[in-house]
Amino acid sequence: MNDIIHTARFYGLQTGFQPIISIKRKTVIGFEALTRGMAGNSQAPVTYEALHEMAEKQERLASFDSACQYSALQEWHAYRALFPEALLFINFDVALINSDLKGYRKFVAMIESAGLSPGSIVIELVEQKAEQEENLLFFVEICRRDGFLLAIDDFGEAFSNLERLFLIQPDIIKISKKLLHARRYSQEYGQSVLKGVAELISSIGAMPLLEGVEDMQQLSDAVDCNIDVIQGFLVSRPIFDLTDSAAAAVRESLIKTTDVAGMHRMQHIQLGKIKSSYFMQEAKHISMIIEMECVESDPDVVLSSWLHIDEQIECMYLLSEKGIQITETHFGKICKVKNALFRPARKGDDHSEKDYFLYIKAGSPHYYSPPYISQATGSLCITISVYLSRGPLSGTILCIDFRS
Repeated sequence: MNDIIHTARFYGLQTGFQPIISIKRKTVIGFEALTRGMAGNSQAPVTYEALHEMAEKQERLASFDSACQYSALQEWHAYRALFPEALLFINFDVALINSDLKGYRKFVAMIESAGLSPGSIVIELVEQKAEQEENLLFFVEICRRDGFLLAIDDFGEAFSNLERLFLIQPDIIKISKKLLHARRYSQEYGQSVLKGVAELISSIGAMPLLEGVEDMQQLSDAVDCNIDVIQGFLVSRPIFDLTDSAAAAVRESLIKTTDVAGMHRMQHIQLGKIKSSYFMQEAKHISMIIEMECVESDPDVVLSSWLHIDEQIECMYLLSEKGIQITETHFGKICKVKNALFRPARKGDDHSEKDYFLYIKAGSPHYYSPPYISQATGSLCITISVYLSRGPLSGTILCIDFRS
């Protein structure tokens, strides 16, 4: 233990704690321990990255990692007193994990010395390459046996991969802020990627946690992707001295952030209801008109005419009672096919395995799809299918793609 204390003093280590909150539960669920140091006689603050680089050059990475953990545990008591149910998130450098688990045993000794239980600690595995994957697997098994929670840090960059998810099976996956900021290149594409990553994490039974939430727009992005747990400057910067006023400021920020998120979610729900109601009413109205007009006119002519009336319609086509397309796919005038990977379905194509056919076949009078990438154009759309029951088109199915 003396060597750890000496290393902590050598680098002048200090630990800040950044709140991690649950929007829906309106609570601080934990704090991440973040290290900085003081440089020599100047006492100028030094970032963790600079300290890590310094320790690597001095071949003291293992003792530096343990010293960071020691510093965090020594300063955690104040936060534990004011936020007794909060978890402590503390980093482990995956690259330092070896077969003898010497660093882990030191960590457990420090936990016991601080009077903490493993169940209140989240070990964050920093996304770096492990020397031996079998060492990492053994480390994970020991951590679980001892009752620690496990998190993967910075998922979405560096050494992130799906194989590591299977190997670690973490309780929490922290989504890198780089994925959040990637939307500046393409808002629609970035939002879809972030949502897809969050859904993947939830589907394997882990909790998605979004890092780097700095403003209200990024909070809205998290809410739109159904991410409940966030961390970032919007809530609070790392706190290096937890006074009563600092704790009160965290709670005030928590209330403000969750209130804004709740308002955004409510607006999103209301707009979604208005949009879906409009699309559904439009689809039913069009189906009624088409049933009447097709008594005397060719269905292809009738479908084509509707595309000039509502610019929200991307394309329209009719299916037989067996799911075979019986008209051409008719596109709106501003619709474009994204690239050669996508093409519109043609007359005679089989749609019998598509949801918009199967739901009708199962007895539903209509079907409203969730947003998806259209195979016809490559753009985001929703499909509404309606069963036609009158006139010469009785028994057929009208499919309408609306721009999402």
